[in-house]
Amino acid sequence: MLRRAALVLAPCAIGVVVLCTDRRVLLLRLTEAAQQAEELGPAGLVGYVLCFVVATLMMIPTGPLEMAAGLLFTGRYGLSGAIALAAAAKQISGSVGYLLGRTLFRESVQEAVIARFPIFKAQRKESYDL
Repeated sequence: MLRRAALVLAPCAIGVVVLCTDRRVLLLRLTEAAQQAEELGPAGLVGYVLCFVVATLMMIPTGPLEMAAGLLFTGRYGLSGAIALAAAAKQISGSVGYLLGRTLFRESVQEAVIARFPIFKAQRKESYDL
């Protein structure tokens, strides 16, 4: 029952956020949050990664946030540290998206995507279940 409620409420909440805010404004807000993250030190790194994950799940282009890592964190952590931070944030956001698709949104993906594209049904027979 709780899982079914989460399946209904999570997409609704994401949809409300997307519909009520302009994605460009949301991107600007996330970029401002990333600028404040540099001032926070190590806690700012965590904040930057969280902003990056939210931006990726909202389907906002992450290029500006990747550039923000270079601009904001190069002074304190060096260029290699900023690159490593952006790469780690992108990897974490991809993993979170994958895990959400495999667990929380599994049934909705099966109904919406697999039903529409028969090639995925053929692939499903050959894949391994986790």
